[in-house]
Amino acid sequence: MKGSEFAASFGKQSPAAWEAAAFELERSGKNIKPIFVPVLLAHKDGRTAIIDVASDYFSVGEDDDFIRLPLTPGTAQKIANLTGCLLPTPRLDYRIWQASQKKLSRISIAALGESNKGPNFAQYVKHNKAIQEQLSGVPRGTLISGHKKDIVVGDLAKQGTVLIHGWYKPSPDVFDDGSNWQVPDRQPQQAFSNAHGDSYVDYSHGVRLISPLMTIDGKDVETETVFTSADLCNFVNDKPLKQPRYPAPFPAGGPPKPQTVALSFFDRFRPPTPGYAQLGAQVLIAYSRG
Repeated sequence: MKGSEFAASFGKQSPAAWEAAAFELERSGKNIKPIFVPVLLAHKDGRTAIIDVASDYFSVGEDDDFIRLPLTPGTAQKIANLTGCLLPTPRLDYRIWQASQKKLSRISIAALGESNKGPNFAQYVKHNKAIQEQLSGVPRGTLISGHKKDIVVGDLAKQGTVLIHGWYKPSPDVFDDGSNWQVPDRQPQQAFSNAHGDSYVDYSHGVRLISPLMTIDGKDVETETVFTSADLCNFVNDKPLKQPRYPAPFPAGGPPKPQTVALSFFDRFRPPTPGYAQLGAQVLIAYSRG
């Protein structure tokens, strides 16, 4: 189903209806496939890691006609759980932005002449079109960021809320400048927040999938273990996460066995991220895995 067809079929229905349709499209295996690319991470003790992340946010449609679809955290996690994937932490969101080959300018709906209407499919389509205009000539599969706020997991986890962070502009390079969120030049525009309930979603939210496995010093480790381990969490956070996933069911039969999401060894390193110099190190690490 093309993105335009999805919009025609479900865009005028309720948010619950289009989220359910998106989940079923993904579950059926008929949705546009995310392209995962490697990002290099560093631990404060000097260890290195590679994690595969989706090059762009969750979308509905086909390669030549798709819509980036904001989701509530419950539906986002259900979709991630289909393959065992996770959602990023704020620090991982920042590292992905740093590694991105294409950093987009953030576009608010106000800049497009409207006020934020919350869950509004027409605004999702309008914002998606504005993003696509920035991506003219950029091939799908290029690691991109800056165009959405991320639904994240982290230390502010609180029952009944959604955690959001990000919406970086191309520069400067800073994790969080600490200014008031209403300051237009704040970097990132969205400070780490749990201010919204878990039913809230708007045009600016994005769902980026994170591989259930990562490589640390040449060895595969479950990403969820990294999120919750006192020894390993520094790759992605200051302290272990108590809640690495939002409450959501796994497919029948329980969590899928974690496995790399890349289709092949060479797909894992195409396109190179963040650059050929680091790519060499990544290839050596992956090669050591056998």
